[in-house]
Amino acid sequence: MDNRSSIDRLILDIDNEREYTTYLEGLLDNIEDYREEIEKISIVIPEEVDLPLIYDFFQKFTTKRGMLLDKISTSLSVDEETGLKKVGIGLSLTGKYSNFKQYISSLERSEKFFEIESFSFDSPEEITENFTFSLNVSTFFKGEESEYYLED
Repeated sequence: MDNRSSIDRLILDIDNEREYTTYLEGLLDNIEDYREEIEKISIVIPEEVDLPLIYDFFQKFTTKRGMLLDKISTSLSVDEETGLKKVGIGLSLTGKYSNFKQYISSLERSEKFFEIESFSFDSPEEITENFTFSLNVSTFFKGEESEYYLED
């Protein structure tokens, strides 16, 4: 009787292992269905951050849209939800309101991944003067901080 119980238990364990293996194979199939999207995310979210490249991007991006980049600042944190490293980018811009609208629209369509956190602006005293805009955006990366964040 004791041998029969052991055999039944082993058969049950084997059935459970088969069921679990089938479940894992289903998960693997689901992952394969999303391979293209996963590869796109890997391209959009780099392994490391390159601050000079970010500064250069925003300088050129801003100029191409008829605005001036007055100031840029960055900060580093970890996104609690994703575990990704988050680079906060503060921009101070000067230009026309219509150019700023184009700026925001173009930034949202950019192939680089930037999340617009907030923006504000100061109205000019004269209608012919430019607006001053403050824009906070963020981008993410997977790996370690680059040498630009290392303290001396």
